Amino acid sequence: MRSEDLIPVFLGELETLAREAGEIDRFTPLKEECKEWLSEDEDERDDEQGDLLVDYLFDALNEYAPSFAYFGSHPGDGSDYGYWADIEGAQEQCEYVGDGEPGEDFQGEWLHVNDHGNATLYVRDEDGIDTEIWAVV
Repeated sequence: MRSEDLIPVFLGELETLAREAGEIDRFTPLKEECKEWLSEDEDERDDEQGDLLVDYLFDALNEYAPSFAYFGSHPGDGSDYGYWADIEGAQEQCEYVGDGEPGEDFQGEWLHVNDHGNATLYVRDEDGIDTEIWAVV
């Protein structure tokens, strides 16, 4: 959980996501600042700046999170980082939540929760086609 270990991994993920989104230059100043900090001699690095860079990377990676998900540490294991579903937020904000499907006229995000508690977030387009955003089993 050291900044010098997290920054290269988070930066690599950010570069991949930005490239896939056609936004490769979007985070250039942050990338340059991270690379500069990493190139400094380990004994001369400002730990607070490293922590701040990790926070900035969290924010940037959050911009690529799908609906009702976030980038951060796992709620039960602070050393496990990734994208995590916000099922409670989806349950509170989706117009349809249940163990079935919304009516034919419905359009937008909806959450299916089965009797075992598995949750799947979908988005229904104007043609009535559902696309899975994420699922938690």
